[in-house]
Amino acid sequence: MRVNAMYSSALDVDLGDDGTVDIASLARLTASDTPIEVAAGSDLAVGITGIVNPAPATRVGAVTIAGTSLGDGADEYLVITGLATVPPRDTRGTLVVMTPSDGQSAALMVRPNPVLYVLAASPDASGLDVYLGATKLGGGLAFGQLASRELRPSSAGSR
Repeated sequence: MRVNAMYSSALDVDLGDDGTVDIASLARLTASDTPIEVAAGSDLAVGITGIVNPAPATRVGAVTIAGTSLGDGADEYLVITGLATVPPRDTRGTLVVMTPSDGQSAALMVRPNPVLYVLAASPDASGLDVYLGATKLGGGLAFGQLASRELRPSSAGSR
């Protein structure tokens, strides 16, 4: 798979979104040097970090590409585009366009992972703990505090 970037600054790309940068300092309007093998048929999480010198790197988004879009032995090209200066919920924000190399299939636009926002709105409650299923997403929110958490979509549509 090749990754291309269309940002005003360099990007670090983390295929798998596991904290390991797979493509470091990908310059604006350039393609990665060599293809990277990924498992076909499995969902692929992609973490994107913008590099703005001299400030530290900032996470600008993450997407999850459905495994059904990743064919066995196929070459797919990911083009990272959008504005890093807007929130992920904004349609102008970071997104990935996946273009198959066969020239026959349509390009796929992959929007950022959804973000869950929680506002502690009860003045009578002590710390608010936030759970999604059995997973604790945060805790101890006081009245008026807002918390957010990025969630990876699953093939079933929920986590």
